[in-house]
Parts: sequence; structure tokens; C-alpha cells
Amino acid sequence: MAHIAISTLMPPTVKLKLVVTNSIPPKRGFGQSAPQKKEAATKKQQELKSVVKEVEKEVKHRKRRLHIDPEVAAKGKVDFVQVESWDGGENPEDLEKLKLKSFSPSASSFGNDLPFYEQLVKRIQLLESKGDIAVVQPRKLPPFEKWKFGEKKYVQYLVDQRAVYRALGSAIEICAAIEDSVAIFNDKLGLNRSSAIEADLTAMQKESSLSTLPEPNTQTLAYVKYIEQLANPSPGQSEEKSREKRLRLLAHIFGVNVSHLSTGMRIGAKAVECLPVLSERKAFSFYHVYPEGVKDPIKVLIAAFNQVGHLITAEDDREEVMQELPRAIQKASLLLSSLAVVE
Repeated sequence: MAHIAISTLMPPTVKLKLVVTNSIPPKRGFGQSAPQKKEAATKKQQELKSVVKEVEKEVKHRKRRLHIDPEVAAKGKVDFVQVESWDGGENPEDLEKLKLKSFSPSASSFGNDLPFYEQLVKRIQLLESKGDIAVVQPRKLPPFEKWKFGEKKYVQYLVDQRAVYRALGSAIEICAAIEDSVAIFNDKLGLNRSSAIEADLTAMQKESSLSTLPEPNTQTLAYVKYIEQLANPSPGQSEEKSREKRLRLLAHIFGVNVSHLSTGMRIGAKAVECLPVLSERKAFSFYHVYPEGVKDPIKVLIAAFNQVGHLITAEDDREEVMQELPRAIQKASLLLSSLAVVE
């Protein structure tokens, strides 16, 4: 497996870069004298400090390619989207009504003749600027630095992410045989993070009081069901309607993956900082373990969507994807709900 460093934008005093080696740390405190324990503790502190360096240079590069405005993100906003209220209710139909307060890619101007990935970004910017995203009664989202990163909250976040990636993977597998644009997103790209998340959850359960994992939350289950509906035609549904669903699935592949490669990286940095168990058990595969040959998942994602653009040339087909973007962005943001609470 290729090991890719985590780099993400954090508050000015916090920086992070994770590098995994194959070395196995010695057991701590076993047969050590007091000076040796002190030296080991000092070494551990130095190692942790080394974990939180070199972010700014690499994150600027990463955000530049995702078209994310670093000035907006640096103000404490979620890098990809910001939700003004999580008060969508408990019923699946209520989950459509979350208010997206901000989408923060840079305000570059893209034309319709430019790559499809950039066209998708431009459309989201346009929707946000016109206010064409569903709203509910607003409640201010807590600043990112105040989000709760307790172990249980973080495990819930991973469980929710795993459920959605599994659903996307199954939907892609179902649709790939009949939709070339969906078939592009095969497992070789490494964008499906469910196996990496599974590895992290397994590592966190070892020598832990975490005997059983929680079920995905209500919002996540509603999203999983929706993804399944996109991949499976309804009884008696025409092929035209079925293809429209497959095209809409592309918007969700976009939303989930861009969210992970921007906001998700920031979350990973904060989680490693706040939860020593992640470093101790190397439970951060979600953010940096990819198949051999995948050196830069952002480049992979952008290239894949640009390839989609070569296959979807009809204006109506492209518009079908574009029309689904608000819902896709909204549902991707729901996956943050377990963490977006005041500590």
C-alpha cells in the first residue's frame, strides 16, 4: 500500500503531517528506569511535535488544486461547506432542509469549455451565490476548533463515513456495467475509503473499552438509502429515468470525495492531535493509505471527473449531474454532524 502524508489547514498554531513507517515502537514503561522513562516521554513529545509540522506549504498546494480559498478556510470555516444548522429533524425527509451557509472554493471564473471538474465547482459557486440551496431556521455552527473530538464521537464519524463509502461502492458496482461514466470510479483509483476506515476502526478497538461499534446515525442511514435508490431502478421505471439516476450518482461521488479531501483532511489532523490512540495504534489509514500507484488522490479525482466530461457530452446529461449537486453537497455535510458539537 502507498502511504501518503496527511496535510491540512488548521488554526495558525496547529500544523500536521503524518508519515507512517514500518517500525514497531517498543513497549513503554517495561523494565525502564525513571531517567529512561523521562527520556522516552521526551522523545515521544518530540515525535508528536514532528507530526504537527510542514502543513502550510503542502496544504496551500492541495487547496489550490481543489479551488478552495485558503483565506476563507483560515477563518475557521469548514474547508468544503459550512452548515448553518444541523436542526434538520429526525425524519429522512427533514434532512433535505439543512442550510448550507458557505461553499469556499476560490471565485475563479470557469467557462463551459473547461474541464468538467472545474465546471462542477463553478456550478456550486453559482448556486451558493444565488441562494439556491434549501434552508431551515438557522443555528450558528460552532467554530471548528471547538468541535468535540472525543473517542466515541470520532468513532461515530468513522462509522458514518464507512457506511456511505460502502453504499457508494455498491452503487458504482451496480451501475458500472451499464454506465461508462460511473465505471470510471473503480477500486483501482483508491477513492473508496471503506477498507481504510475499517482498518482504523479495528485498530481502535484493540485493547480498548470499545467492545462494539455504534450503528450509523439517522442522517447517514437516510443518505445510504438514497444512494441505494439511485443505483436501483424502481419497479416499472423507464430506462431514461434509470439513467438519470445513474448520472445523479456522479454528483454524490463528487460531493463525498471532495469533502473528504478538503474538510476530511482537516478533521483527520484535529483527530490525531486530540486522540493519542490514533497515533499509538496507527489508526489513520482513512487519510493516507492508498493503493500502489496512487500518489495523489486529488489528481486522481480531478482526472476521473474530467474523463467523465469526455463521456457525458450531451448538455442534458451534464445538467442532470449539475442539478443534483446541491443535494450531494448537503448530504456530504451531514457526515460531519457527529463532530460539529461544542466540546
